[in-house]
Amino acid sequence: MDREKKLTNLYGNKNNKIYMDLKDIIRENALPYLPAKSLLRCSGVCRDWKLLISTPFFAHNQSNSFCSISGFFYQTQAGVPSFMPLDPMAYGVPDPSLEFLPEPVDVRCSCNGLLCCQGRTGYKAYYICNPVTKRWEKLPKPEADHGPAPAVVLAFEPSLLNFTADYKLICAFPSELDGFEFEIYSSGTRSWRISERCQILDSTVGSLGIRNGKLCRGHVNGQYIVVSVLSNAHSNTMQMHSAAKMWKEIPEIHLDLCLPASPSVRWEHVVFIGGDVVLLRDGNMFYCYDMKKKASKNLGEVHIDTVAGIVGYVNSLVEL
Repeated sequence: MDREKKLTNLYGNKNNKIYMDLKDIIRENALPYLPAKSLLRCSGVCRDWKLLISTPFFAHNQSNSFCSISGFFYQTQAGVPSFMPLDPMAYGVPDPSLEFLPEPVDVRCSCNGLLCCQGRTGYKAYYICNPVTKRWEKLPKPEADHGPAPAVVLAFEPSLLNFTADYKLICAFPSELDGFEFEIYSSGTRSWRISERCQILDSTVGSLGIRNGKLCRGHVNGQYIVVSVLSNAHSNTMQMHSAAKMWKEIPEIHLDLCLPASPSVRWEHVVFIGGDVVLLRDGNMFYCYDMKKKASKNLGEVHIDTVAGIVGYVNSLVEL
């Protein structure tokens, strides 16, 4: 009897050890690859997970591990920021209207979890924020006047070596002389500098974005989505109006194969392309196509301010 009791305890201990190992595997190898909203739900599983998810080291690890487009920020017809998730259960932010910022803003651009907004009062200051953590920074006043609607790009790549975000904000605006000027803000120096660019991209249609680290563009041509990738990395240093080929097209995507066919649907254009995601619009209806999974999804009807753009967003815990 004693021998049977010992064997039972031995098997119980082994099972408990296996369970603990599996829990550790999930904690170390699965949690960092989840989006921020899912992680907030996972923090209710147990005390250990809650403490882990709340640490700066975990936030840093997650911002380097999770990089998928999770949804889109846009301005409503009332001018209020809002968020359209690809999956409402998995992706989201606690305050899509961004009321935690000190003034009403317009959403300008986003990159790897950071969102750039521009204030509507005074000199229209730029703000960089993380909508998940509600942490934000107000940038110093630029040296130049960027005008009412500058073209703004946020450049940020998560790094294992930096626990705080090291980013740049590039603003293009009409020059008083001719053409366009560029002013760039660096978080490293906390200052602006005027920069010039000698190359102009060839005339293009559709939306510009980043895919696999390269500039890409996408547009609708009949019943196809046409996606091209910048093939010449030195195009910005070449002579203007050079005949060198700059773009390489990837295989076309047939709309009838990836999206619901309907005679009433009139594909207006690609409104966003980035990562593996293409967002198309038909009036107030939006459809998303995943180029990697070759799967589509109807995101429903959304009433968007036609003047404002649509900004892709990664649901990240990145620290500012």
